[in-house]
Amino acid sequence: MSIDDFFRLAALAFAGLVILIFMFGLVLLLLTIVRAFLNSEQLQQTLWGSTKALTILKERYARGELSQEEYDRMRHTLIG
Repeated sequence: MSIDDFFRLAALAFAGLVILIFMFGLVLLLLTIVRAFLNSEQLQQTLWGSTKALTILKERYARGELSQEEYDRMRHTLIG
């Protein structure tokens, strides 16, 4: 194995590493975008109609009008 072969192999390994890092970053970016989209209020309204009932439920729980069990049961009913 000559020194030229060694440098070609090292360059190829480095290029592969750069591509791997780029792909990893791209996947992370896509996951971040999808997660932000799925958590958006607009999407929730599109998929499940108005989220007003869930907002009211959260407010009632925050005021102490509902127990944890009641909140969980009602939330499960609303979200599915």
